[in-house]
Amino acid sequence: MNSRMRGIDLAMEIVGPLVVGGLMSFSNMTAEVGFIYIAAFNFLSFFPQFLLLVTVYTNHTFALAKSPVIKSDIMTETSSSTSSSIDDWNPMMVMKESWSLFIRQPVSLVVSWSMLWMTVLSPHGIVLTSYLKGQGVIDWHLSLFRGMGAISGLLGTLSFPSLSQRIGLKTTSQLCIAEEGLMLLLAAVTFSLAYFDIASSVMLQIFMLLVIISRFGLYAFGIGELTLLQQGIPEEVRGRVNSIETMLCNLATVTVYSGAALVSHSDNFIWLVWTSVISINSAAMIFFYWNSQWEIKEEEHVHGDDDELDGHVSCHNKQQRSSIDSSSKIVSPARHRHVYLVKRKPTPNSIN
Repeated sequence: MNSRMRGIDLAMEIVGPLVVGGLMSFSNMTAEVGFIYIAAFNFLSFFPQFLLLVTVYTNHTFALAKSPVIKSDIMTETSSSTSSSIDDWNPMMVMKESWSLFIRQPVSLVVSWSMLWMTVLSPHGIVLTSYLKGQGVIDWHLSLFRGMGAISGLLGTLSFPSLSQRIGLKTTSQLCIAEEGLMLLLAAVTFSLAYFDIASSVMLQIFMLLVIISRFGLYAFGIGELTLLQQGIPEEVRGRVNSIETMLCNLATVTVYSGAALVSHSDNFIWLVWTSVISINSAAMIFFYWNSQWEIKEEEHVHGDDDELDGHVSCHNKQQRSSIDSSSKIVSPARHRHVYLVKRKPTPNSIN
């Protein structure tokens, strides 16, 4: 499901600009008229989006209802006292409790993903687009650059499920973030050669190609990171942890824009490129460390006819409880599987 949703998002990122660009080119539409049409389309699209969201909430009321806090050993240190619902809507209290919950989760995984946002090496990023425009790259080359980046990300997104089934979720995620780090390192090298006027035109094109290829690893890793978070964070605190992750990603983006504002001259853009590469590869190393500290556990069991489910079902999330209810109506016993993250225990050799 994660892969399909991300694939739809990337497909629209490819199709949207092509459709708008084609209409404006073939109809001789002015930029001002095109802007009005796009604004009108965005306004009108709100209504079907709203209706679809209402339909989702109406049809999945049980799954989307706020969870009571449950004692669970899926993540070892989340306590019922810190996971209780917030009665006081003081924003500072909400933030304090959210951070308290966040530090009990696999923080390194979240930090790794957040650091991937601290980069100017994005085909659809305004900073890189402005630089390339200033270097004389024509508009349709920029459009092609952005579209090819989205296609590369789409291929990574669609490839991830089959790759993870063959070599494992964590191994696939590790290879994907390593691919991104390597491609952007090579891109920075070629950019440096272009910066020092060594076959600058060719090197700039190779630089753009390597950035495009890196999107395969980025978007594939995004699916892996999201899946690992869903497995590793208890359902009752998942929303708060995700909000912290979103805040960190936005903070990384603001840092990039601030750096671009400080290094405003195009001759200094090379510093932003290498800072981005350092951030991406640091994220990869943090993920490698996290990967060595945590492992995926799977547990499959059956609920029979005479199983009252009282104690054990309290450890199930809503999807699992719904699956048990649905399965018991069709066939008994109801079989299902738990997948969760646990921290590796140190071996005797590592202690010594």
